[in-house]
Amino acid sequence: MRTLKYFLILYCLLLTSSSVAQTPHYYLLFSARFPTLRPFSIGGHAFITWRREDSFQLKTSQFTYGFFPVKGMGIFKDVQGTVQEGYVKNSNRELLLRRFVIEVDSLEYAETMQEVEVWKSQPYSLYNNNCIHFMNAIGVKLGLKPVNTRTCFWPMYPYKYLRKLRKINKLRIVKNKYLEKVRLRMMRKVGVVNEVNADDED
Repeated sequence: MRTLKYFLILYCLLLTSSSVAQTPHYYLLFSARFPTLRPFSIGGHAFITWRREDSFQLKTSQFTYGFFPVKGMGIFKDVQGTVQEGYVKNSNRELLLRRFVIEVDSLEYAETMQEVEVWKSQPYSLYNNNCIHFMNAIGVKLGLKPVNTRTCFWPMYPYKYLRKLRKINKLRIVKNKYLEKVRLRMMRKVGVVNEVNADDED
């Protein structure tokens, strides 16, 4: 009887650990690049990667989005905006990046993906509705503490915005060694050789 009891306890523990292992994991990777002359970029760019990992089915899906003007720069008037998909489109092979990672649940993942659809029809303005406003909107959906998007009258540089966003939301940041390996593999694949990880900064 005692043996049967121990067997049932062990079986329940194995079942529980198995179900936990089968639960997909969801991550959002917040990234920013610096200003450049080629391609010309006054302030740089901020973008986000959505990542879903399912270790049970051995499947991983990943999407990267950033908010851009369709035509023009939106300095003197609003122009049509668009959300562009793709890591290479949002990054650049020779640019330094700042980045931090947070883990989210399936509901937060779905809600932020819905927010992406909303931004596909938003107007673009360098001062009032740019790539960091897009990132800010996603962060608000996740309950992150927002950051002021301006420095005096000028819009904040994306890499400075990301540094401040990371600083006031440290408790949400995860350090996942497996995810770090995947991220580095992805960077090498698209040719990015230099990166600054915001997790290592003060």
